Amino acid sequence: MPQKTASTTTTNLLAQEMKTTESKYQQYIADSEGSENAAVVIGAYAKYLFEIKDDVPSALAQYQKMHSLFTTVNEPNIRALSTPVSTYPHLSGLCMYLSSYAQFLSETQQKYDLAEDIYQKVLSLDETHSLTVGNYAIFLHTIRKKYDQAEQFYAVATRTHPNHSSIWVKYGNFKKHVRRNPTGAEECYKSALKANPHHPDALGNYAVLLHGSLQRYAEAEDLYKRAVAVDDSHVNNLGNYALFLADVRSNPNEAEHYYKSAIALDPKHANSLYNYAVMLDSTRKDYKTAEKYYRQAIASNPKHAFSHYNLAVLLEEVKNDYDGAEQHFELAIAANPKDALALGDAATFFKNVRKNYARAEELFKASIEQDDTCASVLYNYANLLKTIRNEVEEAEEYYMLALRQDNKHVDAMGNLANLYVERAGPGDLKKAGATFERALKVKPDHVDNKKNYLLYKKLMKKRLGKT
Repeated sequence: MPQKTASTTTTNLLAQEMKTTESKYQQYIADSEGSENAAVVIGAYAKYLFEIKDDVPSALAQYQKMHSLFTTVNEPNIRALSTPVSTYPHLSGLCMYLSSYAQFLSETQQKYDLAEDIYQKVLSLDETHSLTVGNYAIFLHTIRKKYDQAEQFYAVATRTHPNHSSIWVKYGNFKKHVRRNPTGAEECYKSALKANPHHPDALGNYAVLLHGSLQRYAEAEDLYKRAVAVDDSHVNNLGNYALFLADVRSNPNEAEHYYKSAIALDPKHANSLYNYAVMLDSTRKDYKTAEKYYRQAIASNPKHAFSHYNLAVLLEEVKNDYDGAEQHFELAIAANPKDALALGDAATFFKNVRKNYARAEELFKASIEQDDTCASVLYNYANLLKTIRNEVEEAEEYYMLALRQDNKHVDAMGNLANLYVERAGPGDLKKAGATFERALKVKPDHVDNKKNYLLYKKLMKKRLGKT
């Protein structure tokens, strides 16, 4: 007879424990039938089914029963009270499980209108209920995009429940991402850690803020270390610490350890897969493995725009797989139509590789509309205007715009000088000479600019009748 492993024994014990717990819930439900507490008991069971057993269909059925009982039994009795609503004996439990139901509807069923109705119903019963005020703020922030209202509820939640670390973290994220207020975000994360110094989300999010927005690396590293020490199974924190080690500390070996730990815990965590792929691609030059992880990230999240974009660049520049590159450039743009970098690089690909100038021009314009400060995009668009469209004046304008962003862009200088030579209008040849000299001062060994400057000087000698 084969021996049971420790893992098998543990699994069996957990299964037995869950079976026992479920039997207890069934007994509680039977005992509470017909009482005003029935909705609360069923709500607790629904929450257990969702959060512990991950049984969404069964949880939905139980939440619906709870909601039906609330509307037919509890709500009429609450309305009939001659004393304040707060005196209703089952109010706290009802508010908790109704709020959990609203969150469930939003996250798993995308029934946003019903979820909002339930949030508002709970708040009409208890306007400062901590779970509901916090969850409704998050709902207004992430689902409705009603940022002013969301901020009002975040403020209420943190004022009335100052020791609720999770809501401080969410409020901090709101201030960071929506209000673009890193100082305000930092204050929120500090408040979260004041309430609970070991809160992994507070430690991790604060570390990310210090790492990215504030660039206070020593403090960031301390918080990352604390975060992974508190919870070594927190996938986001492991992945973000790995990114810090790779990008800031230039320590790919230690970064790889944390990336692999994160991916082992969650093999479908798209951001960890993507960031690990970037390190393999850019630092290790292990393109084969990088491609594998980019593809895994895309399999986990088909709309992961950065993975599509980086894979497209790898396929174009390393593998010369132009069909694959085109596919992933287009998928990156579809996933994030406002990514100026992806738009610009895709435009250059369509111009230089595919010779699809109409698509290239469309993408150049879209990229510049999103960000008109990228010198390389402005330069490449100028090249298309000059060499393909023969729109010399517009090309000149974009070369000048590129040089305004990068006054040492020697390729832009050289091409602008050539434009002046070819156009040869009043004052153009003088401007050409000055532009060539400026370019060669920045980079004296630039082959094309040296060659074209010599041709320019020969032209000028001929025009002046010199031998």
